[in-house]
Amino acid sequence: MIAGKADLTIPKGLDATHDKMIMPFEKLKGAAFDRRYAHETVAGHQKAIAQYKQEAENGQNTELKAYATQVLPTLEKHLQSAQALTPGKGKASK
Repeated sequence: MIAGKADLTIPKGLDATHDKMIMPFEKLKGAAFDRRYAHETVAGHQKAIAQYKQEAENGQNTELKAYATQVLPTLEKHLQSAQALTPGKGKASK
């Protein structure tokens, strides 16, 4: 595994930031849940893409850099799908 070779620690669960992020979902239902989910999904993918781009462009570990470069198109496609779910953007096609 690339993370092990790079001596990186893999989390065993959610951290406090992510626990706090999902708490509001427990109280939401229907359209309110859908709106919040779409918003958080877009924001999460935007953040991930920025981090992967940074690694792909400036990474020091060759394997991690290659992995980031390989995964970026998939993350960008997921972002486009998530953006299609946001209000005013229409619905994603099936």
